[in-house]
Order: sequence, then structure tokens, then C-alpha cells
Amino acid sequence: MRQACRPEARRGASGCHPIGGRRSVSRMESEEAQQAVEISGSSAAAREDVFPKAPALSDRRRGFQQPETWKCQRRGLARPLCPVSGPTKARPSGTPESEGIGPDFGASVRFSGVVAGDALRSNWVGRHEVVKTPSKAKVQRFRPGETKAVFFTSRTLARLPQGGRVFSGIQPTGVPHLGNYLGALENWAALQGRFPSVLYSIVDLHSITQPQDPAQLRSNVLDMAASLLACGIDPEKAILFQQSQVSEHAELSWILGCLTSMPRLRHLPQWKMKSKQRSEGSVGLYTYPVLQAADILLYKSTHVPVGEDQVQHLELAQDLARIFNHRYGELFPEPRALLSSTQKVKSLRDPSVKMSKSDPHAMATISVTDSPEDIALKIRRAVTDFTSEVTYDPEARPGVSNLVLIHAAAAGVGVPEAVAQARGLSTAAYKGLVSEAVVQRLAPIREEIRRLREDPPHLQALLARGGDRAREMAAPVLAEVRRRVGFS
Repeated sequence: MRQACRPEARRGASGCHPIGGRRSVSRMESEEAQQAVEISGSSAAAREDVFPKAPALSDRRRGFQQPETWKCQRRGLARPLCPVSGPTKARPSGTPESEGIGPDFGASVRFSGVVAGDALRSNWVGRHEVVKTPSKAKVQRFRPGETKAVFFTSRTLARLPQGGRVFSGIQPTGVPHLGNYLGALENWAALQGRFPSVLYSIVDLHSITQPQDPAQLRSNVLDMAASLLACGIDPEKAILFQQSQVSEHAELSWILGCLTSMPRLRHLPQWKMKSKQRSEGSVGLYTYPVLQAADILLYKSTHVPVGEDQVQHLELAQDLARIFNHRYGELFPEPRALLSSTQKVKSLRDPSVKMSKSDPHAMATISVTDSPEDIALKIRRAVTDFTSEVTYDPEARPGVSNLVLIHAAAAGVGVPEAVAQARGLSTAAYKGLVSEAVVQRLAPIREEIRRLREDPPHLQALLARGGDRAREMAAPVLAEVRRRVGFS
């Protein structure tokens, strides 16, 4: 005989239930979840008390602070209260959608990409938040905008910290252009006197990610070696070597490659940009940021002069150092970026892009070996505008502003002084002043490159000595890596 329900209840298929609510049982993963009650019926206010409505996407982008009582889902299982070890961080204003918001594991965490499958990731699904906790919470990406970096110019070198080790590399693309010299090589020479240990590598392993003629590659390596020496690199103060002569680079690259993931590399901007330029990108092009990290970590480098377009690759080196140290014990320091505050030299024909050897227009780029006549011709044909007066306004007058930057850097003066020197001159007359400054700056470099290239055996011997010195530093580090990994 069925038992009658009380007046305040009603009968259902499974028995009596309170009017206005119905209990439902779902699979739970925590003790708190067993006490969850999903409210149905007419009590909308009660539902909002248990599961507050998620904000609109626009609110979340503006930094809406999410309630801790939001319902979470993990692997498709309902969890009424998602336990966290600290307060949940809201998305800061202006944060890109690719960056996530997650529980606090001792620090606020933001991310872009995946590190060895262990990065903290937080995605939105409908009105709920999906939280995936890393198996190793200590392994976290650097927060965007907080990469360890130091800005400097040749005039502020004295403010850089003393001690540490500098490493940087350059591909053997032949003779560098004016932008390479003013933006990088001039600073490389200045860093020799500030740090006790400096290594500069001609990274020919990186260069073969694109098809190379063997004879041309050999010539390009010697051209770059002569150019670096002519631009001020002193073999007595810095170790100058050819990357392929130190086999430890390739071996460490393989080991580090096993600590990162394909999504992590796929999200790097260089791969996206270069792979679009080809029908099929090579595996070497895909993994060359890992080789860059190996170049840096192999010498336990503490500072790396790089361009802003390479900062994310340096972040990968920082990540891999942290992952290796966490898994195998402390060994690698996390390198800091040395970012030059010098403005980039732009193309003479299109001031919206930086000067590059790959520019198809012959008049767009000034090589450090160009003759005075060629330099004057290229600057005379540089794109400017219809205003005769010389002013510095990169937004409104990019062409003229590019000439002002070139003049200031070549003459060793500030931008205001360069503009002052142009007072009373038309842009056409000012181009003559810029040409004179560039010719005077590059003349000794051009002559030294010519002299050094007349003696290839001397350059080869110098690179061989540098390779021996670099190998002496790299071999003990790789031996320790092999021991910790379990190879020896």
C-alpha cells in the first residue's frame, strides 16, 4: 500500500518530493559536490543564489570579478563548487582572449600557449568555466608584458649589472646592412667591455632551415666573420665561433625539444609568419626556436641581446630552463633579454617596414660595404613627403623621420640635435647631410671588411680558435645534462 504524501509535497515516480524543487543526483568528484542541489521550478532567485549568472563576454573582457560559486565542469562531470587554493583572478582590462584566467596557485597566472603540456589553461564553455590544473603547478609561463628584460643603449651601458654571461647569434646572410649595424652589432661591440664573458656565434645551423648552396654558405660565413670583426668584435674580449663547429648545440637541442610541446612552438609568431611564406615549412624551421634555446642555455648565459621580434623565443628559453630545473634539478639560469632602446632603421623605399636584405627593391637597403656613391644615390631616392621642412614625427612623416633616425645614429647625436642641424634645410638638402654622416661612419668598416676578406685562412683559423674555446665551456655543461637525464 502506497504511503500518502504530505500536503506540502507531491508524488513523483521515485517517491514524494517537496513542491517547488526536485533533487537530482549526478556523478560527483568531491565531497562538497554531494551536497549540491540543482534547483528547478519557479524559484529563479534560488537558482541564482546557488549558481550566479555568468557575465557577458564583454564584461569578462573588462575585468569582471567572477564569483567563486560558479559551477565548474571537468571532463564532462558536474562539480557545483570548484575548489581553488586561492581567490580566482579576473581577466585584466585589455588582456587578449588567448590568455586565460585560473585559480591562484600561489601567484596570479596568465598564459599564452602550452609549455610541455603543463601550462595552466582556463577556457569558457557556455556559462561555466572549465579549469585544467597542471600536474606541476610550479611550471608556469611568464606573464605577458613581464618578460625578464633590460632596455639599454650604447650611452646607458654603465647602468647594466656587472657580471654574468652574454650570448647572441647572427645568421650568415653575407654582409650586414646599416640596420644590422646600428641596431645590433654596434651594441654587441659595446657589451664586450661591460660583461666578463661574452660569446657571439655565427649560427649556420639555423641558416639551413632554408635551402642553401654549400659554396655560398661557406662564403657567407666568412663574410659575416669579417663584418663582425670590422664592426668592433674583438676576439680577445669575446668568443667568436661558428655554431656548427660545436656539436653540443644540436644534442642539447634534442633534449630540450623533448621538454616542450608542438602547440607551444606552433604559437610562436616567427613560425606563423615564415610558414605562410612557403607552401610547406620544414621541421627545422618549426623547431629552430628550441635550437635557439639550446644555444643560450648551453653556456649558462644570463643576458641575451635580441630584437623585440625575438622576445617570445627567449621566453621559450626561459621556460625550458625552468622546466629542466624543475624536473632534473637546478642547472640553468633563466636568461634576461637585453633590448636595445634604439629605434629600428626602416626601409628607404617603404618606411612602414624595417630595413631588410630580403627587400626586393635594390634602393631600399644600405649595405655596410656600399660605396659612397651608392649610399648617396639610395638616400637621395629615399621616400619622404611633400613638406620641405625637416621634422621628426614617425606617425605623420615616417619617411623623413627614418632619415632623421639614420642621421642621429650615424652621427652619434640625439634626435633633437639631428633635427636642429637640419634647421633651414629642405628635405632634399637634408638628404645630402644624412649621406655624408653615413659615408663617414661606414668608410672604416668597409675598408676593414675588404682587408679581412683578402685572407680567408686567417678568418677560418680565428673561427676555429673560437670554436675550441666555446667547446671547452659547452662540454662540461652537456656532460652534466646527460648525467641528469640518465644517458651516463
